[in-house]
Amino acid sequence: MLAELLRAQTEQPDAPRLYRRVAPLLTVHLTREGQLRQVVRHPKPAKGETPYTVLAPELPVARTRTLRATLLTDNLMYAFGRPKDADDTRARLAHERYLETLHACARETGNQEVRAVLTFLEAVPPDLFAEGDMRWKDLNPDGLVAWQVEGLDPAVAPEVQRWWVTVCLTERTASEGYCAVTGEWGPLATNAPVIKGMPFGQPSGTLLLSLNGSAFDAYGMTHLRVAQSAAERLSALLTRLLADPDRQFRPSAHSPVIYLLWTSTSGEALAWLDQFTPDAAQAVLSSLRSGTPIKHLPQAGRVDILALQSNGGRISVRWHEQVDAARLAAQVNRFFEAQRVTLDSGAGTVTFGVGALLETLTLGGATSIVARDEEALMQFVLNARPLPAVWLPRLVRHARRVEITAHLAAFLRLTLTAKGVPVSHDLNSTLHPDRRLTPELLTGVERTAYQCGRYLALCGYIHRLVMGDVRLTLADRFRVALITFPARTFGRLDTQLQLHLRSLARQRPGLHAVLTGLLLDLTADITRLPTQFTPEQQGLFVLGSYHQQAVLRERARTQRAKSTNNEASDE
Repeated sequence: MLAELLRAQTEQPDAPRLYRRVAPLLTVHLTREGQLRQVVRHPKPAKGETPYTVLAPELPVARTRTLRATLLTDNLMYAFGRPKDADDTRARLAHERYLETLHACARETGNQEVRAVLTFLEAVPPDLFAEGDMRWKDLNPDGLVAWQVEGLDPAVAPEVQRWWVTVCLTERTASEGYCAVTGEWGPLATNAPVIKGMPFGQPSGTLLLSLNGSAFDAYGMTHLRVAQSAAERLSALLTRLLADPDRQFRPSAHSPVIYLLWTSTSGEALAWLDQFTPDAAQAVLSSLRSGTPIKHLPQAGRVDILALQSNGGRISVRWHEQVDAARLAAQVNRFFEAQRVTLDSGAGTVTFGVGALLETLTLGGATSIVARDEEALMQFVLNARPLPAVWLPRLVRHARRVEITAHLAAFLRLTLTAKGVPVSHDLNSTLHPDRRLTPELLTGVERTAYQCGRYLALCGYIHRLVMGDVRLTLADRFRVALITFPARTFGRLDTQLQLHLRSLARQRPGLHAVLTGLLLDLTADITRLPTQFTPEQQGLFVLGSYHQQAVLRERARTQRAKSTNNEASDE
């Protein structure tokens, strides 16, 4: 009988409003008195098998950082207070929200199955998830929990379904609901807040999250889901932040997204709408604008990050995050240190801002910065999110076609460092005092790729010494082939180089001896060339070439300055 009932529920094709079919991780079976019968763990179905699914309520608005409980069928953090990480407080609050929803449903519907679930949750056996395959550490905190009371699913009872839809969608939500700003239940605003000063917005003001028009109806709601108490204060705060250039950041002049940062002074729900200190946030914003690290790291506080984008007559929130001020400042500084490179002239090192780095992604012919690229880099800078995997191959393709600038080298080093590939900011930091490559830094094929890049740069330098200011050097002719197919290209390059070395030996024997010794040091590391370099190895190749060119230019600059001083002293 139980198997037939479960099969019938699984095969049911249509889901009622605000319900959907989900695949639970666990199903808890109870008696009508709330006593545990068994907990069934549903294994992941094999390929081609149909997973076990149940009808489950869903929230009318997607859950982000706000704690909102779904009725009955929710994840382990909400159903049992199972923490996803070390933040036990958040798990406890989520479980409290879950119990509050169950209490309201049981009180207003009188459903006995819901009361049985509440009775069980008020006295959960301490050893429920302590042994076998039901141990906490073996369970995914995001796994869903379904309930069965004497073979019946309380979530699909008609009165429970009507209650859930009534709570979420009917006249009650026309005046009450979860606030998108505070995450709390209460009276909602009937008019959208108007924000002034938004880039690419309306001069008279742009509506925030405009759900108050028929074009933006969602689940039958024709009102903005922001509490009345927060709407006006939110409008005033954002307008004030947009009017102050010191409290905002745009990666480029044409960027449609603007980032607002402020430091909260209190953990209360609405405190940040009235009181905030700009110290930590301004330090981060100033660093992003100048392209330099933060000198004085903040010690305490939390920074709110809000990304807004104007689209016609409305403003959409791209993302919002609240992070520890000290951790945010440290992450911004790590971003700058990860991209620090020597100048192409060899005179010192430099870091770049977000906009300058993003411009390098347009070298392939794009006319403007893509919004998703801008958001991905800002997420990395402010929130330590991984960089897109496609960026490294794109940058390497740019390096094959154009001259390697400091901007391109900095972005390459940033992507390599983010992937865990150790590479220093210049050649001098990469070498031992005896001018050998640090063995702890790069090993294996990565070491070979870096040294191949240096070798190619020296080939171009020697070619110019012998032939003068030619249009294409050996480095220009062989760069694409050597970075792509090193094994079959290196021999041809070396043959051409030997011809120029013989000429250099006749013209400048002293310099020939120095460069020959340097080439021998490099070829000692270029022993086993692979058929192809990986994208990471190609990135190291480009940086090796850039580092060597910077050293050669620095040496030429020093020699010119020395000769100028000698001429001045002779006069």
